[in-house]
Amino acid sequence: MFETYLLKIFNWWNAPNNRYYKVMPIKMIYDVDTKKECMFPSGPWREVMQHWPELGKNTKTTLYTYPDHNTHIAKLVRNRPPMVSNIRFELEYVHRDCPFNLVSRNPFRELEHTSEFDHFKEDVSYPKMITTVFAHYKERVVWDTERFLRYAGPKLDFHDCKDIRMEDLFEDADMVPDRWEVHTLTGLEPLIIHRTTDLNRQTLEQGRT
Repeated sequence: MFETYLLKIFNWWNAPNNRYYKVMPIKMIYDVDTKKECMFPSGPWREVMQHWPELGKNTKTTLYTYPDHNTHIAKLVRNRPPMVSNIRFELEYVHRDCPFNLVSRNPFRELEHTSEFDHFKEDVSYPKMITTVFAHYKERVVWDTERFLRYAGPKLDFHDCKDIRMEDLFEDADMVPDRWEVHTLTGLEPLIIHRTTDLNRQTLEQGRT
């Protein structure tokens, strides 16, 4: 049994770096502000708006949709109505049997374009090992390690997207923590990631904030 366990670890570690597969179509997440009017939306946006829930005036919310194909995505981005902002795209995938979520501004970014599928190099500085992550809300603290690791990606660099903040990861504003408290194997003071913190390769390497 012990030999079988070691064999599984060996096979996992030696799996090809590009061994992944998508588990969901690409999701487009965006913010809506009904203070801004949209009298004549473009054809693709009219279709999307038909599926919106009823929104009152002076309402700010976050919604999402699953665009049909690449051409449709390009038209949605190019013809964004004034009430829509902060468009980002989420790709759910599995890598080495672990689920991950890539959130990016680029709808055509593929997994091969991200750093976790680069060949391992001796001069690469890897971030600290994560042990536990707590999400702090106004009145409660919850264990959030699994969700954090999904978004952080296989190399804990948040897919090095450079233009995504922690609050951009979620399609529901109520899901956004006020901050993440990240504990590592060093046993020192935890790293603090706030909802407006930029997420990239340096987020977990720069030390405490």
